[in-house]
Amino acid sequence: MRDIARAVVPVVSVVALASYLVALQILSTQMLGEERVSLDNYIEGVAHRPFAYRVLLPALLRISDHVAPTAVKRVSDEIAERTIGVAAEIYGNTISAGKNNKYPDAIVYLMIFQFLSLLGFGWMGGRLYSILYPTSQWHKWIPTLLLLHVPFFVAQGTGHIYDFTVLFFMVSLLWAISTRQQCLYLLLFTLSCLNKETTLLAAISWAAVFITELPLQRYLKLLTVQAIIYLSVELLVRSYFGQNFGTDMEISLQGQLSYYLALSANEQITLATVLIEVLILVFYRWKSHPTVLRRASIAIIPHLGLCAIGAAPGELRNFYESLPLLGMFVCRNLEVLWGQINASDKVPAVTKLRA
Repeated sequence: MRDIARAVVPVVSVVALASYLVALQILSTQMLGEERVSLDNYIEGVAHRPFAYRVLLPALLRISDHVAPTAVKRVSDEIAERTIGVAAEIYGNTISAGKNNKYPDAIVYLMIFQFLSLLGFGWMGGRLYSILYPTSQWHKWIPTLLLLHVPFFVAQGTGHIYDFTVLFFMVSLLWAISTRQQCLYLLLFTLSCLNKETTLLAAISWAAVFITELPLQRYLKLLTVQAIIYLSVELLVRSYFGQNFGTDMEISLQGQLSYYLALSANEQITLATVLIEVLILVFYRWKSHPTVLRRASIAIIPHLGLCAIGAAPGELRNFYESLPLLGMFVCRNLEVLWGQINASDKVPAVTKLRA
C-alpha cells in the first residue's frame, strides 16, 4: 500500500497543481479580459500585433471549434458561461471570449490545451532532470517542484494564452538537446517558432552546447537549418498579419528604471532579497552541474536583455522561456542542500560537539 501511495501521490500532485494553475490563469488574470487579444480576435485572425504572430494555439483553437460536434460545443458553451460567472463572483474579474463572446467554447478548449501543456512541462522536465542527474533521489517529485515555480508568475494577474505552451516547448527543446536528438529538436523548434518568436533563445542554447561536439560542417548545416526555419516562420506570419492593429514589438525599456525606482524601500529590499536567493539557488555548486546545462544557460543573458527592452516593467511571466533552465539548477541545488541537512541531522550529538 505504501509503495502504491508513493507512486500515486506525485502524479496526483502534478494533476492538482496543473488544474489549479489553469483555473488561476483563466479566472484571475487579464488574459480573457483584453479585447486586443481576445479569443474571438485570435480565432478570426485579427488579434493585435505582436500577439497575432503567435499562431500555434489560435490555430488549434480554430480547428477545435471547427471539428467539435454540436453536442460538445453545447456542453463547452455551458461550462464557459459558468466559468465566466465564477470569475466575476469570486475574483471580480470580467472575462469572455471577446466583445461579442462569439466563441465561448474556445475558453474550454484553451483550458484543455493549457492543462496538457502544464502536464507536458512537468513530465518532460522530470525526464530532463533524470538525464542530467541520474543519481537523484527526487525524480518522482521534480514535475511537482517545477510546477510549484509557476504560481508566483500567474499570481501577478498577467498572462497570455501561449504562456504554458512556452514552458512545454522550452523544456522539450532542452530535453532534445540533452539527448542529442537533432531531428526531434528541429521538429519541436519549428512548432515552437509558431508558438512564440522567443524560441530563438533555444537556438542560442543549441549553438552553445554543440559548438565543440559536432564536426564544423554538420554544426553549420544544422545552425543554418534553424535560421531558415525561424526566418521562414517570421516572414510568413509577419506578412500575413502585418496589417493588424498594433506594433511588431512593444518597447518598455524607458519605463524599467522608473518602475523599480518608484517602489517603496520595503519593496526594493524584498525584491533584492528574492533576487539574491534566486542567484544563490542557481549558481550554488555551479561547476558540479552538467556541462550541457551550463552551456545552454548562456541563453539567459540575451533573454534578460530582451526582457529589459520589451517586457512590461515588473512582469515576471516574461521569464517563462528561461524557467525550465533555471528550474533544473534550483531543483538540484535544493536536493543537495536538503541532503546535507539530513546528513547533518543524522550525525550523533557527540560528534557534533567535537566538531
